[in-house]
Amino acid sequence: MALVRGQPQFNIETNDKRSIGYEAGSRRVAIASVDTIGAIQAELSSSVDASRSATLDDVGDLLVCNSSSAIVITINSDATVGWSGAASIVTYRDGAGAVTFVAGSGVNIRGDLSTPAQYGFKGICRIPTKSNEWAVF
Repeated sequence: MALVRGQPQFNIETNDKRSIGYEAGSRRVAIASVDTIGAIQAELSSSVDASRSATLDDVGDLLVCNSSSAIVITINSDATVGWSGAASIVTYRDGAGAVTFVAGSGVNIRGDLSTPAQYGFKGICRIPTKSNEWAVF
């Protein structure tokens, strides 16, 4: 079974503990128990309450956007930020304010840029074979 980075392949639930992990052949390797899952999730999310530019620290995180006003996440150029390779950023619209991605100078964003409904997700991924090119998912 192929491993997918960041995607647990099994959940184990017993009477007193829950774990997530990966399976390799007939072997299961637990990577987190119920005691650490909350801490891991907290490390992988950032709270956003105002418009701002995306940073390298946002890659792989879930940006939890919670505002009654619109939030704009600007994607600046490779040269400005230091983007390289594939990079993905996901937003979650927790508040009533719209959440959108906007291209900075010299950046192309392909795909549907409409804002998700409240409690919806929207992501963006850098296309590693093209400079300053991003696609919405």
